[in-house]
Amino acid sequence: VAHDRAKGEAQGQQPEQWLAAGLVDVIVPATHNHEPDTLDWGFDRFLDAASRSPRRCEVWPQIWPTAAPWRQRWGQFHTVEQVARRVEDIRRRGADGVYLFNFHCMGSTVIRRYCDELIESVSGTQPQEATA
Repeated sequence: VAHDRAKGEAQGQQPEQWLAAGLVDVIVPATHNHEPDTLDWGFDRFLDAASRSPRRCEVWPQIWPTAAPWRQRWGQFHTVEQVARRVEDIRRRGADGVYLFNFHCMGSTVIRRYCDELIESVSGTQPQEATA
């Protein structure tokens, strides 16, 4: 759902009402329709609504890989360090997880190395090799 209330409401999104009614188990607040991700938007209203839901609901804020508009995204991706800082910020604020959205748009030759560096940066461990 759009983290920006006005943008979400324009599409009929009413996440606080959905959570109050116990309709969702996971909510993913996000930038809206391929907007650039500034990596600094808030999601406290979703944490608050989830804490009051009659059912357990997890909050997984989205990270979008680029600070540029979608059509201009090539070569303008957030650095591993920027994304790692945002992951830590999201965790520190009390979210249940992080949703990395559309990182495949970097291309297959870049994404593996990027994700390996992100895993190492966030967890402090080396990524495991895939086994057949």
